[in-house]
Amino acid sequence: TTSYKPYHHEFSPEGEKASDADLNPLEKTEINLTEGKRLYEIYCSPCHGKEGNADGTVTIANNHAFPMGAPFSYFTDANLAITEGHMFYITQYGRNSMGSYASQLNPNERWKVIMYVKQMQADYASKNSAAKKEETKDDKKKA
Repeated sequence: TTSYKPYHHEFSPEGEKASDADLNPLEKTEINLTEGKRLYEIYCSPCHGKEGNADGTVTIANNHAFPMGAPFSYFTDANLAITEGHMFYITQYGRNSMGSYASQLNPNERWKVIMYVKQMQADYASKNSAAKKEETKDDKKKA
């Protein structure tokens, strides 16, 4: 449903920490992932970039007027470790130069976007893991 429900964590260090335990309530389906991708491309990619590398048009416009750069890629160790609940907290209240998206996307839409971002991260981790296994094999052959 899209009915209004107040967010259950206050804007505070305690609320932010508590958000880590929240799980995405939506089922991971192709429909939800496809809608998450569509919403991501509209609302998130201008800053975060189409592939999540912090290189969107807003980010790079005006000589990086809104500098994000590599540390803000979804694929840093720190960002790979962010939980779904913490991501939801950030979309609720904003973080750094990113404002809240609570008025642009309803909670279900934000969960779909988070589902899509987590899928991008999982795909990245899987590819990276496969590449590291190949490097290890190559290193063993050389030894």
